[in-house]
Amino acid sequence: MAKASARARRSKTQALAAARAAESRRRRLGTAKGRLAAAPVGELYRQALESLPVAAVLVVSGRLRMNRAAEAMTGYRRSELATVAAWCAALHGAEASALRPCYDSGSHDGTGPPVSLAIACKDGPTRHVRLTIRRLNESCDLWVLIDLTEHDQAERTLRSSEDYLRSIVDTAPDGIITIDEHGTIETFNAAAERMFGYTAGEVVGRNVRLLMPPPYRDEHDGYIARYLKTREKRVIGGGREVVGLRKDGTTFPVRIACGEIVGHRRFTGVLHDLTDRRKLERRLAEIQLQERRHMAREIHDDVGGHLTGVGLLMQLLSTKLKEAGSPLAVKGEEIVSAVATAHERLRATLRGWVPLEATPEGLRVALADLAMDCDTRLGIRCRFECDPPVDVPDPVTGLHVFRIAQEAVNNAVRHGTPKQITVSLARAAQVLEVTVSDDGCGLGEIPAGHPGTGLEGMRERARLLGGECTIEPREGGGTFVRCWVPWRGSEVAATAPPALNPQMRPGRPL
Repeated sequence: MAKASARARRSKTQALAAARAAESRRRRLGTAKGRLAAAPVGELYRQALESLPVAAVLVVSGRLRMNRAAEAMTGYRRSELATVAAWCAALHGAEASALRPCYDSGSHDGTGPPVSLAIACKDGPTRHVRLTIRRLNESCDLWVLIDLTEHDQAERTLRSSEDYLRSIVDTAPDGIITIDEHGTIETFNAAAERMFGYTAGEVVGRNVRLLMPPPYRDEHDGYIARYLKTREKRVIGGGREVVGLRKDGTTFPVRIACGEIVGHRRFTGVLHDLTDRRKLERRLAEIQLQERRHMAREIHDDVGGHLTGVGLLMQLLSTKLKEAGSPLAVKGEEIVSAVATAHERLRATLRGWVPLEATPEGLRVALADLAMDCDTRLGIRCRFECDPPVDVPDPVTGLHVFRIAQEAVNNAVRHGTPKQITVSLARAAQVLEVTVSDDGCGLGEIPAGHPGTGLEGMRERARLLGGECTIEPREGGGTFVRCWVPWRGSEVAATAPPALNPQMRPGRPL
């Protein structure tokens, strides 16, 4: 029994020893296999690090291993920057101690933002880099450095260029406004602020209609939509005169040149305030009107008086010749008739110079006479409407509005072959409006700048007064001409020139 127990114990001991030996062999074999498998992976990682196109530094237990891109960036060899301390001392100089914490991986857990640094390269220049640190394991960090030097230089150049362009725009004497495809204001320069009375902060983000009175305000978005749909240029790429609306509610004449920012669906408008120019033109028109009235009075008093005297003398002589039975009596009658004809031509000339009196009711009377003359002389029914009566104290406004209506009536007679023409004069709030409509064959819609039918002259007269003149097809056939100008009230009456002799009123004989 004892011998059997001893053999059993020996067998058990041998089995345990064999198991331990087998386990040891398996462990050694696994370690060897792991080493064999790990070696190619490590080599791949090393090669990947070397081939990165950006600077990368592997930090293992405080020792640095730079890739080729890092060597090229810093100008140092790997052996020269073997530790973090050597790196900071070489690349940051006197700021090494202050910037040392930037390389502490303890502050970079993979979620923090990169750090921007300036490094002094070995060959002298300073480069701006963005440092990103990632912890690989407890003893290994990876630094990735992106060179931002050229990017920063380009950004500074772009910013300098933007500042330069902004200074040009802000110092430009004309207003410059940019809008998007919906008419929303995006930029508003200093000249535009002075012109309209708004600050840029008050208008940016709002529709450009804010700067326009009716009817421009109601039509502007349609202009943009039509251009974007048809690409037909009417105002884009050119210019026109319009009316601006200031913050205080006053209007002023402005010339606008528009252009499209290609590829961005944005539009730029350059605006020139015509207020001073229009004031000068208006003053010249007033002086011209006064001179014409003065000349008309002088000619009326001088030449008209002489013709009247000659006519009376010839009538007396013709009577004497008839009584004497002289054969020259016929010649005398011919001379009397010639003098009367000269008198009539003189009256027509003076009416052309001064078609209306310098009185508040002068325009209304002149338009009524125009309609009557068209009705009686040309045989075309022409009706004048002015209910309630509108008096226009400003003679310059009255003269130009009359000329516009006169040209519109002449166009209707010459080109439209109408049966009826209606001339209307009305005032709505601070706007004076005259319209001429006919039932003829029509002229169609004529765009701004069209040379025919005297429309440009009509528009120019309206713009001189700060208004606008349009021509469009009339509903039911014919043509509808509308002219509106700002109302100038009784404050101009005191400065109006004296009225002509009542006998010089259009339609009355001298």
